[in-house]
Amino acid sequence: MPSLYLISPAYRNGYGFSTHLSALTLAPLVAVFLIRSTRYLLLHFYEPLGPHARKLAWGLTLLSIAVGASYLFHQAGAFETTVFAFQESRLMKDMTELAAPHFRYWTGRYGAVFLLGSLGIIIPTLHLWKWNGLPLTLALSLFVGTTFFRWQLNAWIGEARGDTLFFISLGVAALSLAIACLRKRTDPQEERIWIVMLAWFLVWVALSRGGKRYDFFIGIPLAYGTAWLLWQLPVSVMQHLSASVKPRWVTACFTLAVLISVLFWNPLGGHATRAIAAAAKWRKPVPGHQTPLAQTLQWMKTTRLEDAIVAANWSYGSRLNVLGGVKTLTDQDTFIPHWIHLYYRHVYCAQSACEALSFLKTHGATHLMLTEWGLISKAWRYSYIGSDADSDRRFGFTRLIPLSDKRLSHIKDTPFLYIEAPDITSPPHFLTAHLKNGEIARLPYVAFQGAQRHTSKTSIDENLHGGVLLYYDENQNLEKAYYIPIIGWQSLAIRLYFLGDLSDIFVPIYPANGDDISPAKVWEIRYPPDIEADDKYLATEPERKDED
Repeated sequence: MPSLYLISPAYRNGYGFSTHLSALTLAPLVAVFLIRSTRYLLLHFYEPLGPHARKLAWGLTLLSIAVGASYLFHQAGAFETTVFAFQESRLMKDMTELAAPHFRYWTGRYGAVFLLGSLGIIIPTLHLWKWNGLPLTLALSLFVGTTFFRWQLNAWIGEARGDTLFFISLGVAALSLAIACLRKRTDPQEERIWIVMLAWFLVWVALSRGGKRYDFFIGIPLAYGTAWLLWQLPVSVMQHLSASVKPRWVTACFTLAVLISVLFWNPLGGHATRAIAAAAKWRKPVPGHQTPLAQTLQWMKTTRLEDAIVAANWSYGSRLNVLGGVKTLTDQDTFIPHWIHLYYRHVYCAQSACEALSFLKTHGATHLMLTEWGLISKAWRYSYIGSDADSDRRFGFTRLIPLSDKRLSHIKDTPFLYIEAPDITSPPHFLTAHLKNGEIARLPYVAFQGAQRHTSKTSIDENLHGGVLLYYDENQNLEKAYYIPIIGWQSLAIRLYFLGDLSDIFVPIYPANGDDISPAKVWEIRYPPDIEADDKYLATEPERKDED
């Protein structure tokens, strides 16, 4: 770590999410070094402290923790915008790996090991300390219940009370752990290992409760707890068996029965069955193998777009770089969160072509790629990232339900009672919508039949209520329909992908056959001479007041 501080500028003068990198990574190591050095010097030069060496170590440790906590509280305002763990930006809120894990997540990822491992952490308190370990046992049981069974418990007593019980259990467990570290041990080796595993378990399971990404570190204490349980339970059983029974056979049979059940029996997780399926079917060696996106990337690579810089969703970045052979604005390696917000706001949700072109020219983009999945399935999330604090540009796709007598409706999420479905054999200029206030409105629409597109002649300027997408099969039967609110209907992404607007500036080059319902589309950008770059689109941190 000291060498990293000397080598990497990010540790000395980082910005954005690297602002406090040195404090959060280097400071703990320096603190441990100072504690050990101070303890050694005091014991070496002040002999009366010799009998109190352990208490001195704990005192210095608690002092360091207090100083660190004071620093965190003092810098709380800065951490809210510079450290992802405390970040409240819309991008971080949208990260699934930072979401609270559901019970099915634990069972799907660990099977029943998370339960066996937890028991293997809890039971040793009674095994080592008998009745003296009862308070810690109860605290750990409550801790496990409010973490792994959080959703079931919240449904019973409410989320606020569940969180209160969690913090109480965590505090009591930490206090009990501190007392355990100060007491005289009869079996130091066994207790030391268990105390280390318990501390590890408390820290990372507590963090995992609020974010999935942290559960990566809980595997070691769970493995230790499971191994201890599989070793200790047969020992307890053999005490009640006759002397003729071989201990090794009991231990082996018990362990095999438990492991086989956990690995292959679905009620206990069936972890091996799902892991094999995930490795063999769910994840291919090549990302997006045999998908429309893979075909698009292959086209980019074979076409050899010279010096192309493709503006696209940031999660496609690495695939575009490696499999498509093109450069991108943002990806998983050049991860600048504020640029992701700016892309979604000024390109994906852009309300004018000039706004989008100015952003794209500032970043040197030559091409733009959009996918149908990234619009229909992800518009609600992506537009959330691209909106301000008031969600000014948020929109989503609402699936309309076909009713009898040729009507389309979804009263809960649309401003109308129903829409009169058109006769696609004679496409009308607009759709008639019966609003909830009794008025009638004209809605523009786009109808796809086969690979062809039919766009209504209603002007965007005349529309106040959004538009509709209609999908028909070759027999002119309606397959699905979506309603898009006005803020989404006017966005650049919708206008390019579904309406086919601005084809003189955003020239469609993929698919080459002009398929209007292609799952992925690519445009070449031809900038008008009056478009200029703007340095505000290069900002790496948000301003305190959101400005366009």
